Amino acid sequence: EQLADPALKGQVCTRSGSHPYNLSLGAAMIKHNGADATENWAKGIVANFARAPKGGDTDQIRAVAAGECGVAIANSYYLARLMNSTKPEDQALVAKIKAVWPNQASWGVYPSMRELAKATEDEIASHIRDVRNFGNKAKWLAGIAKTVGSDENIPTMMETLTSLKGIGRKSASVIIRESGGPAEGIIVDLHVVRVAPRVGVTKEEKPEKIEKDLMAVVEKKYWGDVGMAISFLGREICRPTNPKCEECPVNENCSYFQNQIRSAKSKKN
Repeated sequence: EQLADPALKGQVCTRSGSHPYNLSLGAAMIKHNGADATENWAKGIVANFARAPKGGDTDQIRAVAAGECGVAIANSYYLARLMNSTKPEDQALVAKIKAVWPNQASWGVYPSMRELAKATEDEIASHIRDVRNFGNKAKWLAGIAKTVGSDENIPTMMETLTSLKGIGRKSASVIIRESGGPAEGIIVDLHVVRVAPRVGVTKEEKPEKIEKDLMAVVEKKYWGDVGMAISFLGREICRPTNPKCEECPVNENCSYFQNQIRSAKSKKN
């Protein structure tokens, strides 16, 4: 909540508000404080921006070290990567900043793998009961945390990540993307499963086969972003029912739009 304090005017840095991290933060605030209070809080943060949102988490950390802003919102994982770096410039950067864990007394629970590794399955489950299949997910989280042990040991390779029980290719690709590593696959979530066949990129229905088809037609340098791009398209425009085809940026290359929407209009005329 203190990020909206007028005392921080001109000091706050963050990445885009549309990023999953910030969306999750906003959702958590709504859950704890309500929609109206969260809206006021968000407006307060915007008023305190040192600059327009840009870059990733490491960019926010570097901005604090450079004096561009006084405080930044960032995932601690990226700070751990810098702390574990052998590069002199990264060590010099880390020496200029410090991590702050907000609200731990009120609703923060497991700020790092070390804390999560100490929790029991039942303790973890108590915090995620609103999540589908929370029992198994609590079991997986407990197991992963105990195996990994600390933030510094979080794997960033597909083979190592998918060897952990509970992590499939989609989750592994998300972790690799957010850690800044080179993509080894394409994120295929429920939105991509729906949108990719609709657009005409694939005729498959299973995530692993859809991913394979996408990897065959998309240049590897775009693998890290294309899955998220299709997912956001599915959330905002290419919805399960009543898709907003007329305003879709890819409608000229979309099988559904060309074969069903446009052809239906031609028949009416």
